[in-house]
Amino acid sequence: MAKENREIAILWALLSSFSFTCLMTVIKSTSAQFPIAIMILSRSFFGCLFLTPLVWKNGLHRPEKRMMAFYILRTMIAYTTIFATYYVYRNLPLHIATSIGYTEPMIQVAVSMLFLKATVSRNDWISILLGITGAAIIAYDKQGDASISFNAVMVVALFANLLASVAKGITKRLTLSEPTHQIMFYGYCLNFLAALISLLFLDRSNLPTKPPPTYVMALVPLIALLSSVSNYAYTKALSMTDIHVLSPVNYTKLFFALPFGFLLFKEIPTWLTLSGSLFIIMANYFVIQQDERPAKA
Repeated sequence: MAKENREIAILWALLSSFSFTCLMTVIKSTSAQFPIAIMILSRSFFGCLFLTPLVWKNGLHRPEKRMMAFYILRTMIAYTTIFATYYVYRNLPLHIATSIGYTEPMIQVAVSMLFLKATVSRNDWISILLGITGAAIIAYDKQGDASISFNAVMVVALFANLLASVAKGITKRLTLSEPTHQIMFYGYCLNFLAALISLLFLDRSNLPTKPPPTYVMALVPLIALLSSVSNYAYTKALSMTDIHVLSPVNYTKLFFALPFGFLLFKEIPTWLTLSGSLFIIMANYFVIQQDERPAKA
């Protein structure tokens, strides 16, 4: 794989990480004022709207039957993942929720090896293990909260990471033959339908009795925009390199989450969080250094 492509892919992944952290910060700020199912519905609608210029420029083609199966499977998994992820970020401190996401790379390596036959280098393993260690230290710092509700949210977070790894594996498979804008556009359309169906079974008692504040309504298109940027950037990165190469780049989300959590939600990390961050910095060092030596003939 060309070094230039790998470096550009990492830049796309960094953009995705920053956009994702901004997205989850906005999601957390809406609290329970906006049901998650309605948020996903709105996100999908505006996502399609934002992608319309790309679709108009590049066009769409009808996927083959076997590819359509991948699209549908990806939608089912992705919708559940999005719902669980929004729930987690609403109910955990921003830096804790971000740190739990770092269990995903270990699962991604397994998915990459099992389904994509990717070769995992020694530096890959070192960077991932260091990142997982740092995330474990941060996750242990639970701000004294060992309640059942906290642990339940943690389980949901781990489940979301498992599903996210599978969804990314399917996305990687789609990028082998499908253009990025098409994968995203069909994904938003199918997610819109999934959200619409789920709303039919939504308990009406959980709906707010009054319309959400104006500022919350204004955040809906922002959520869709950030989601579109994050998804497009990550899908673009996947089309240029393997999943396990991008996994350690996800650790940069923590560096964005720490200041956002402090400034907006008064979340102050402890020394355990800062210690875990050091491991994550080391993990990123290994992914940067990876493949710098020239390949042997």
